[in-house]
Amino acid sequence: GYLFLLPAILFLILIFFYPLIETFRISLYNWRLLSPFRPFVGLSNYRFVLNNQRFLKSLYNTVVYTLGVVPAELVLGFILAMALNRKELPWKGFFTTVYYIPVVTSMVAVAFIWRWLYEPSHGLINYIAGLLGLPQLRWLLDAKTALLSVMITSVWKAVGNSMVIFLAGLRNIPREYYEAAEIDGAGRWQVLRFITLPLINPTMVFLVITSFIGSFQVFNQ
Repeated sequence: GYLFLLPAILFLILIFFYPLIETFRISLYNWRLLSPFRPFVGLSNYRFVLNNQRFLKSLYNTVVYTLGVVPAELVLGFILAMALNRKELPWKGFFTTVYYIPVVTSMVAVAFIWRWLYEPSHGLINYIAGLLGLPQLRWLLDAKTALLSVMITSVWKAVGNSMVIFLAGLRNIPREYYEAAEIDGAGRWQVLRFITLPLINPTMVFLVITSFIGSFQVFNQ
């Protein structure tokens, strides 16, 4: 049994554990890539980072970003999955593809599109806002709305991924449960609360974990 596990164990050691331990070891030194002189400094690098206002501000922004993006992405993805899971909905494949296209689109291309949408003078969002008599914001150029703008873009790009995974989870729920609930006279809210949500909980936990990890690692946006 251990022989069969050996390839996976070696893979974990070489690809995950060794780099993790080596990264921590390097962090205890004043590491200069091109210099052979690398003095041991202990935890001073960590003290420097934790006292650095730019790092603390970026950490705060990342937490705010995560707490905004993850719930919005999951809620919208679940709503879309519920809609696409309805038997009477036509063109399911078309809508699924349309909502999933942003997921596989390059972030660079997405950024160019949304920079144009957010453009204060000639952007589509402010143009529509002007037609509706709404205030025209400076979006990426204003510190009050810049982070929100990035969050909206991120949700738009990632919601298709949550939708597809939720949709797979919903389709794995046996139809017999819904048929039995219909016979017993359960309403839509009762079906959602007592059948759909409990049975899709493993999928939801998976998405929460992966979405939180992805949001804390966000860089391109």
